[in-house]
Amino acid sequence: MSDLDDLISELEIDPLFAAEYGKLRLRRDITGSLVSARRKAGLTQEELSQKAGISLHRNLSLESGRGSPDMRDLRRAAEALNLRLRIALIPGKAA
Repeated sequence: MSDLDDLISELEIDPLFAAEYGKLRLRRDITGSLVSARRKAGLTQEELSQKAGISLHRNLSLESGRGSPDMRDLRRAAEALNLRLRIALIPGKAA
């Protein structure tokens, strides 16, 4: 576990923090997956933007988790990385 993971675990004891942090889980998952895939492909943010046909500004928004991700931009980024975008609804407790 990293220092950040340790800190988050400590903060999640607070129900208010845990609830707000949980609301961001999907955004964090999407952002983390995209950044990881881009790095694994050896691309810069600019290169991915060009390859995906999206503006650098929109790609930076995707990777930073600001706002709600646009499905078309996510699909284009995935395709540029030779990946498929898949969204699934799975059983479990809502975040």
